[in-house]
Amino acid sequence: MGFFMRSSLARLPSGRTFLAGKIVFANKRCVLDCTVRELSRERAVVELPNTTLVPTILELRVPSLSASYVCEVTSRSLYEIRLTILN
Repeated sequence: MGFFMRSSLARLPSGRTFLAGKIVFANKRCVLDCTVRELSRERAVVELPNTTLVPTILELRVPSLSASYVCEVTSRSLYEIRLTILN
């Protein structure tokens, strides 16, 4: 997932955010737009219209930070997923 830039970890906004994001999976064939509501070095909270298609392991891209993170879904509701950042 070559989009990840380690230097972006130092620039992460701490706590609540309102950033445009993309959830990428299925060998980059599927991309869902989302809103990143919380972001830290260890976790993220993401809102999207429907979470049923989202797999357990995914890539979260945040274009405004020029960053990408490999994540694992730790919990989900119909419109929100909570992620642990693995890289």
